[in-house]
Amino acid sequence: MTSRQWSVVIDGRTRNVRVDHGFWSGETVASVDGVLALRVVPGFAGFADHWAAPSEHAFHLGEHEMRVRVTPEVGYTLDLVIDGRSATTGQPVPALPSAPADGLYRAGKVGASIAMIAVPYTIVTTFLFGRFAPEWGPRWFAANDLVLASGTLPLMAGAGLYFVNLARVRDRARTRLFLALFGTAFLAVAAAHAAGLPPSVADAFGPLETRRATIVASARSRPNEAPTVTTTDGASYRWASAFGQYSYPELAPGPYEFVLTSARHRIVAVQPAR
Repeated sequence: MTSRQWSVVIDGRTRNVRVDHGFWSGETVASVDGVLALRVVPGFAGFADHWAAPSEHAFHLGEHEMRVRVTPEVGYTLDLVIDGRSATTGQPVPALPSAPADGLYRAGKVGASIAMIAVPYTIVTTFLFGRFAPEWGPRWFAANDLVLASGTLPLMAGAGLYFVNLARVRDRARTRLFLALFGTAFLAVAAAHAAGLPPSVADAFGPLETRRATIVASARSRPNEAPTVTTTDGASYRWASAFGQYSYPELAPGPYEFVLTSARHRIVAVQPAR
């Protein structure tokens, strides 16, 4: 919680104005002489927005316009603007640009909040599935790509929508162009993840296939990367991804029994053929 108070003279009368801003909730409360004058709760759509950009909330005291300016920094900086002048510095403070009221902008605000939630979700789930799914069994291991997409798709789509909409309210053309390109790149990555969803879903929920083959080679470009094995019939099979957190077994040449996913034919279990 960030709080600040001002003692200001308005119409010949000293008024005490207090502003409180919730760090996590984003709720902004202003009171004048202990009487509630303003309460703004951003809700889910504004959850990420109040962390990323300055916001302003107005109320009136008699004939005077009072604006509460909240600026995110390490914490939050609060200012009270009375009839266009800062109660802190006395300097003129222009109002923030009005945000568009259309559905695309609202979608961008919701997207930013979804992206913020997707960040810790993706970190936690990829750690758990990357580290433990191979031990939980083939069905869990087969779901790894879908688990990754379930975090990165909303993360990229939400962030992309947010940056594209942010470009609409910036003043400088260079800034608008940079934000628009940045947002478009995020949306392109989201589209690529969306295109890969059908095989990921099929691998996670489709029937697993058991196949016998003789390995002649097993190769990987980096440690802990999913290896690719080559068999005597010329086919290649790659292990399911474990996000660099699983030590794949070293497979010597010889006959093996593989458990493969149904769509991408990823290896999720292997044992020597009997």
